[in-house]
Amino acid sequence: MTTNTNSLHQRPLGRSGLSVSEIGYGAWGIGADMWKGAQDDESLTALRRYVALGGNFIDTKCR
Repeated sequence: MTTNTNSLHQRPLGRSGLSVSEIGYGAWGIGADMWKGAQDDESLTALRRYVALGGNFIDTKCR
């Protein structure tokens, strides 16, 4: 097994017992009508890369 040196560090989320990545992913721009100029293929590539690096803290806007 190899170690990925490009993985995101994790931290505990308060006292919840959850561990989240230190760097969050701001996903607001992925919404088609929310951010003009965003390309779905580029957005999905970036999101998949974030998850592949160990990211699990995704900020979304809920209405």
